Amino acid sequence: MFLSCLDEYIEQDNPVRYIDAFVDSQDLEKNDFDDERKFGRDESELNLEVVQNRQADYKEYRNQLEESGEKQLSLTDPDSKLMKFNDGFNAGYNVQTAVEADSHLIATYNVTTNPTDHGEITETLTEAKNDLEHEIVEVVADKGYQDPKDRANALAAGIIPNVIQRDGDDVAEVEFEYEL
Repeated sequence: MFLSCLDEYIEQDNPVRYIDAFVDSQDLEKNDFDDERKFGRDESELNLEVVQNRQADYKEYRNQLEESGEKQLSLTDPDSKLMKFNDGFNAGYNVQTAVEADSHLIATYNVTTNPTDHGEITETLTEAKNDLEHEIVEVVADKGYQDPKDRANALAAGIIPNVIQRDGDDVAEVEFEYEL
């Protein structure tokens, strides 16, 4: 026995019926779906002008990048750089802070356009060490600061970097070159 129409196969509470009802409720005749829409002369000239202006802007942006040697350009904040954040990518800055252990007050901060924390220990902590007038300072940092060259420079500058290792080890080897 064959059913006379497809409706007889679909249960009354099937979600397809809700979609069908929604589509049926739309007045598709009043929507402008004319694929063969023609632009008038004025509208075509305006669209051409918009495209030409945009092309000129992009050529200027390219020239700015070539002249500056930069790899990216921000139109809202020329000094910011594209960086990865928890919710995606945005133009921004990377702020490093050094906090004094006893008072928990910020001893110094450093604003950079470096998207990672690599190489930031020595620069940030040297300023804190000088401001606090300590000969040696010790820092605890997450694995984002794991940069052997920066840690070696920090040790040479009187900064003891305790950086969590990516591989879970608690020992890191640092090589120094001594001049005689």
